[in-house]
Amino acid sequence: MSWPTSAPMPAGPRSIFSILDSPALDWIRLAAGMGVEAARAETLEEFADLLAASYRRNGPFLIELVIPVILPAPISPKALGF
Repeated sequence: MSWPTSAPMPAGPRSIFSILDSPALDWIRLAAGMGVEAARAETLEEFADLLAASYRRNGPFLIELVIPVILPAPISPKALGF
């Protein structure tokens, strides 16, 4: 099935709209450019601290939470019946 260039692609597990790392975006700088304070959390402890601090602020506060990519285990040809 081909999609006209003017029509949006359907969303799904392999949708290009779910890829947030290409191109790489600097969310902290984007927020700053809009006048929004922001910080990056790489652990749940950092996130909890930033979330608690954000409740004490007036106005918006962006928290960029880095989630590690967990790749699935490779499937052997034998498991597929080859």
